[in-house]
Amino acid sequence: MPAPDPGPLHRPGTTDVLVVAGLDATDQAVAAMGLQCDLPDAAVVRLVVDAAAGQVRWAVSDLTGTVEEDGQDVEHPCLSCAMREAILPTLVRLAGTGRWGTLVVSLPPSAEPLPIALGLARAHLADGRRVADLLTLRSVITVVSCDDVCAGVFDDPLLEELGLAMVEDDRRSHGEVLVNQIELADAVVVVQDTLDESDTALLDHLRRPDSRVYLGLSSFSAGAELSARGFDVQVAQGFVDPRRRRPTGAQPAGGLQTLRLRTWRPFHPGRLQQRLEDLGSGELRGRGAFWLPGRPGTAIAWEASGGQLSIGSIGGWDDADRMTNLVVTTDDETAVVVREAFEAAVMTEAEMLTARDRWLGRRDGFEEWLGEEGASDVA
Repeated sequence: MPAPDPGPLHRPGTTDVLVVAGLDATDQAVAAMGLQCDLPDAAVVRLVVDAAAGQVRWAVSDLTGTVEEDGQDVEHPCLSCAMREAILPTLVRLAGTGRWGTLVVSLPPSAEPLPIALGLARAHLADGRRVADLLTLRSVITVVSCDDVCAGVFDDPLLEELGLAMVEDDRRSHGEVLVNQIELADAVVVVQDTLDESDTALLDHLRRPDSRVYLGLSSFSAGAELSARGFDVQVAQGFVDPRRRRPTGAQPAGGLQTLRLRTWRPFHPGRLQQRLEDLGSGELRGRGAFWLPGRPGTAIAWEASGGQLSIGSIGGWDDADRMTNLVVTTDDETAVVVREAFEAAVMTEAEMLTARDRWLGRRDGFEEWLGEEGASDVA
């Protein structure tokens, strides 16, 4: 019987890319340098987004030292604009020199890796060339620097309070960014050499089941990442798609568990607003999607972590089933509160009999987050 296809590895004619994300510039730099030492033909590309100056800067170094320092003005200092206007063209240009076999890209601290992963997989350059024909994303590596992983995920300091805001109006929390970095990663590198049971359990409940965990900055190698299956953008994006969220399969441990709260019925708009705090605040990580009776065609993302709750339209349901589906990782005591709040907030079967007439085309109190409900939003 033939061995399973390991998936795409290095494609001839392309340059490998390893992406390093994190929330501590020093630890990211150490991780990137470790990869470079493993790969003598690699260059490290360290990115900085300067929101005040409206500029992206980069420094390129290899084992000979710094070979380039430059920058470029961008229309808006968000990562998506910086990616399109400066970062991807710079990586393609560096690959085109033929000088390096691998580019180790160290993202700005607090940058989430999804934009660059999608850009490397799907973007086109101004001249029409596909980035993926020139660069192969082999691994997304997240460096976890916090001493206490549970505190890093569940506590609520904002990035601006920590000096980590990427743009002037950056209202993300530390925990919000950390979970997004962990959940997309192929490899999670924890700076500490040891973890307690709760921290280990939390990582297992958050990370992709096919990802790898390393304890200590010296415990992982470029060889391991380059010989692995390779970053699969469809698998990774599917794992973080709010419409398709599901538990990782990790068992309860360390006082933590993951609930899957799921029903075909929508939330009752009024009761949901009353229960938002119980469902989305406190020491928990919640993710998923839901619908409201007056907006049956709209999939609404639910993201809760670091004391922050974000909801917003992500378009239609595409080929996903229309469901109210929340996956919540938390401690045993909070789990009781969350489950009770969920059951109280969803509409009853009796209410569903008149839901269309009661809600369709009428205000539901979520206009501030979702906009006015449209007449075209029908089942």
